[in-house]
Amino acid sequence: MLLSLLTMLACRGSDTGVSPTETDTEAWVRPDNRGCLAPSRPVDPDATIALEAATEGTFTQAVGAIWHDGDWLVVEKEGFVRRGDGSVWVDLTAHVFSGGERGLLGLAIDGDTVYVSYTAGTDEALQSVVESFPMGQPDTRTRLLTVDQPAKNHNGGRLAFDAQGNLVLGLGDGGGGGSPTHALDPEDPLGNMLRYTGQDWEPIAWGLRNPWGWSFDRETGELWVADVGWQSWEEVNKVPLDANLGWPAYEGTECIKPELCTPEMVQPLVVYDHDAGKSVTGGYVSRGPELPALEGVYLYGDFVTGRIWGLDVDVDGQWRNRLLLESGMALSSFAEDGEGNVHVVEYGNAGRLHQVVSAAPAQEDDFPYAFSETGCADEGGLIPYDVILPLWSDGADKDRWLGLPDGSSLELDGEQLHLPVGGVAVKHFLVGGERVETRLLARDEDGYAAYSYVWEGDDARFSRASSRVGEHYVPSQGECMQCHTADAGFTLSLDPRQFDDAHRQRLQPADVLPVLDVEPFQSDARAYLHVNCSSCHQDSDLDLRVSADIDWCAPAQFSDHETLRDALLERMGTRGAGQMPPLATDVVDGDAIAVLEGSLPDCP
Repeated sequence: MLLSLLTMLACRGSDTGVSPTETDTEAWVRPDNRGCLAPSRPVDPDATIALEAATEGTFTQAVGAIWHDGDWLVVEKEGFVRRGDGSVWVDLTAHVFSGGERGLLGLAIDGDTVYVSYTAGTDEALQSVVESFPMGQPDTRTRLLTVDQPAKNHNGGRLAFDAQGNLVLGLGDGGGGGSPTHALDPEDPLGNMLRYTGQDWEPIAWGLRNPWGWSFDRETGELWVADVGWQSWEEVNKVPLDANLGWPAYEGTECIKPELCTPEMVQPLVVYDHDAGKSVTGGYVSRGPELPALEGVYLYGDFVTGRIWGLDVDVDGQWRNRLLLESGMALSSFAEDGEGNVHVVEYGNAGRLHQVVSAAPAQEDDFPYAFSETGCADEGGLIPYDVILPLWSDGADKDRWLGLPDGSSLELDGEQLHLPVGGVAVKHFLVGGERVETRLLARDEDGYAAYSYVWEGDDARFSRASSRVGEHYVPSQGECMQCHTADAGFTLSLDPRQFDDAHRQRLQPADVLPVLDVEPFQSDARAYLHVNCSSCHQDSDLDLRVSADIDWCAPAQFSDHETLRDALLERMGTRGAGQMPPLATDVVDGDAIAVLEGSLPDCP
């Protein structure tokens, strides 16, 4: 029974394109590309702002940046700080414990003194630390703060100076499962904003889940904090001193633990639900001379959807929140230069800093809004392929094709294959034998971008926002990039282990695939979890990669269940808040749950 279920997982909802086993592998000739190449990126017609690249260099998993001495210093999660040209300014990788939400998280400079915030230790003994060192002497660090972390996530870690020149640190609530109550105790550093007096750290605000992006208005000194939500709401706060922001009694404006809710808890200025975004990234009040139309407007965004909003007071004295741009980027942070011009920090393997500027009144837009205009509709110029174990997509079938520039091939980088610059991966979704959606994952000079096209009759139209075709869910650009991340290698289906021997025999002689020295996936439960879950779950809450050593009977940090096994099965069987996978699926994969129940060890 188990063997038949494993075979079924590999076959249902499968790719329906030309299989290499249906062709004569000796006679197959790679076709010339007939125009299916990475397109120019679309222009948002309703955008108030635009983003212009502001750094020569590119950065890997950048989580912050500060302006210092006429140049950018960009914080990479692994432990490097790089100048704007990409060169290394300081290397702390030997001291930083990085992965998931852990790593080098904060940087601040006062005169000749450098302050850093990072996670250190191990998964079993994780600490958040703040240290200082003289400029140019990172090996002479002085420890200013050590905070034990009970779990691997919600580390916060940003550093900045307040209007009085005091160093301030923001920490998350300690993470783990459910909603820990550390944050409601001002004497507990977790879930707290802390000010360093030179001798001690004192609380200035608490009741925070994970303050990811906070800043002081350079003109008024007011503190703005974006707090990452739990199951329903993301929020932005304008924070008075000694304020209790209410987590975990409140999520957003909703009292979720009535026994903890009190009237003095400060309510957020703005909340948005998880249809608009999934993870808020706080920004700055715009004070720069190059964006006068947004003077005094607080700019912030969402890491997942790439949306950027502006928050200010209207003529009637009421707070208003305006969508300014659909950037399509993974927005890990905001920054401001020496004059107060706001920039965004792009997270990725080749991310940049981008300055926020006014949108041009009429930008040239060469993006193909109809699928017939992409050059990818002519399958005679594409390379067909399929995978051993498809991602679960509520039972939809898929056709997969590659559009590669002539003379190029897929590029092997560690354990992941990448498209060459200009390359496109094409995936058609079929429900009931009819195409309902086509997704393009393209690699251009700026990195990877995802585009969804919704079919209507004989053609499909680009869909910028999420939508539905019947029961089939079409994700937004930002939602696509939530899974196609740098940590996941961007191109999920181009895992070398997804290519069976027949594919390798056909595609390697044609210079499509490099030589692969890893064995193909077996259609088993661990491979299923790798394909469906590991783009997110690598080492933040748990590691579901096929290579990971997993103790299924260990306590589940992210759930009230006693074991990881039970928590995983419960979330896979859920649709709605807390479901797994969290995106683009409304139907429980019952076959997979049956496989996992039969193959994962029973726990005492």
